[in-house]
Amino acid sequence: MVDILELANSTVSKHLSVLRNANLIMDGKNRRWVNYRISLPEESQNINFVLSHLNRQLEADDQIARDLKKLLLVDHHLICNTVPLTESL
Repeated sequence: MVDILELANSTVSKHLSVLRNANLIMDGKNRRWVNYRISLPEESQNINFVLSHLNRQLEADDQIARDLKKLLLVDHHLICNTVPLTESL
């Protein structure tokens, strides 16, 4: 996310924390990775409202279009299966 959004790790972390505290996203740890997903309607009473407004606001946003293109180039499985050299020794 940091690379795609071109933001500092602390900035992304803070925004994710705000979204998580509002029950708009859920997270789960998988070894050294934290996976995020949009909350389901049964997990957040506001998620449908928020998503409907976001879709309308962001559909014509050029930055969102650029970020989406970068996101589609990312191989999630390749990134998540990468083991740093220090851990593989």
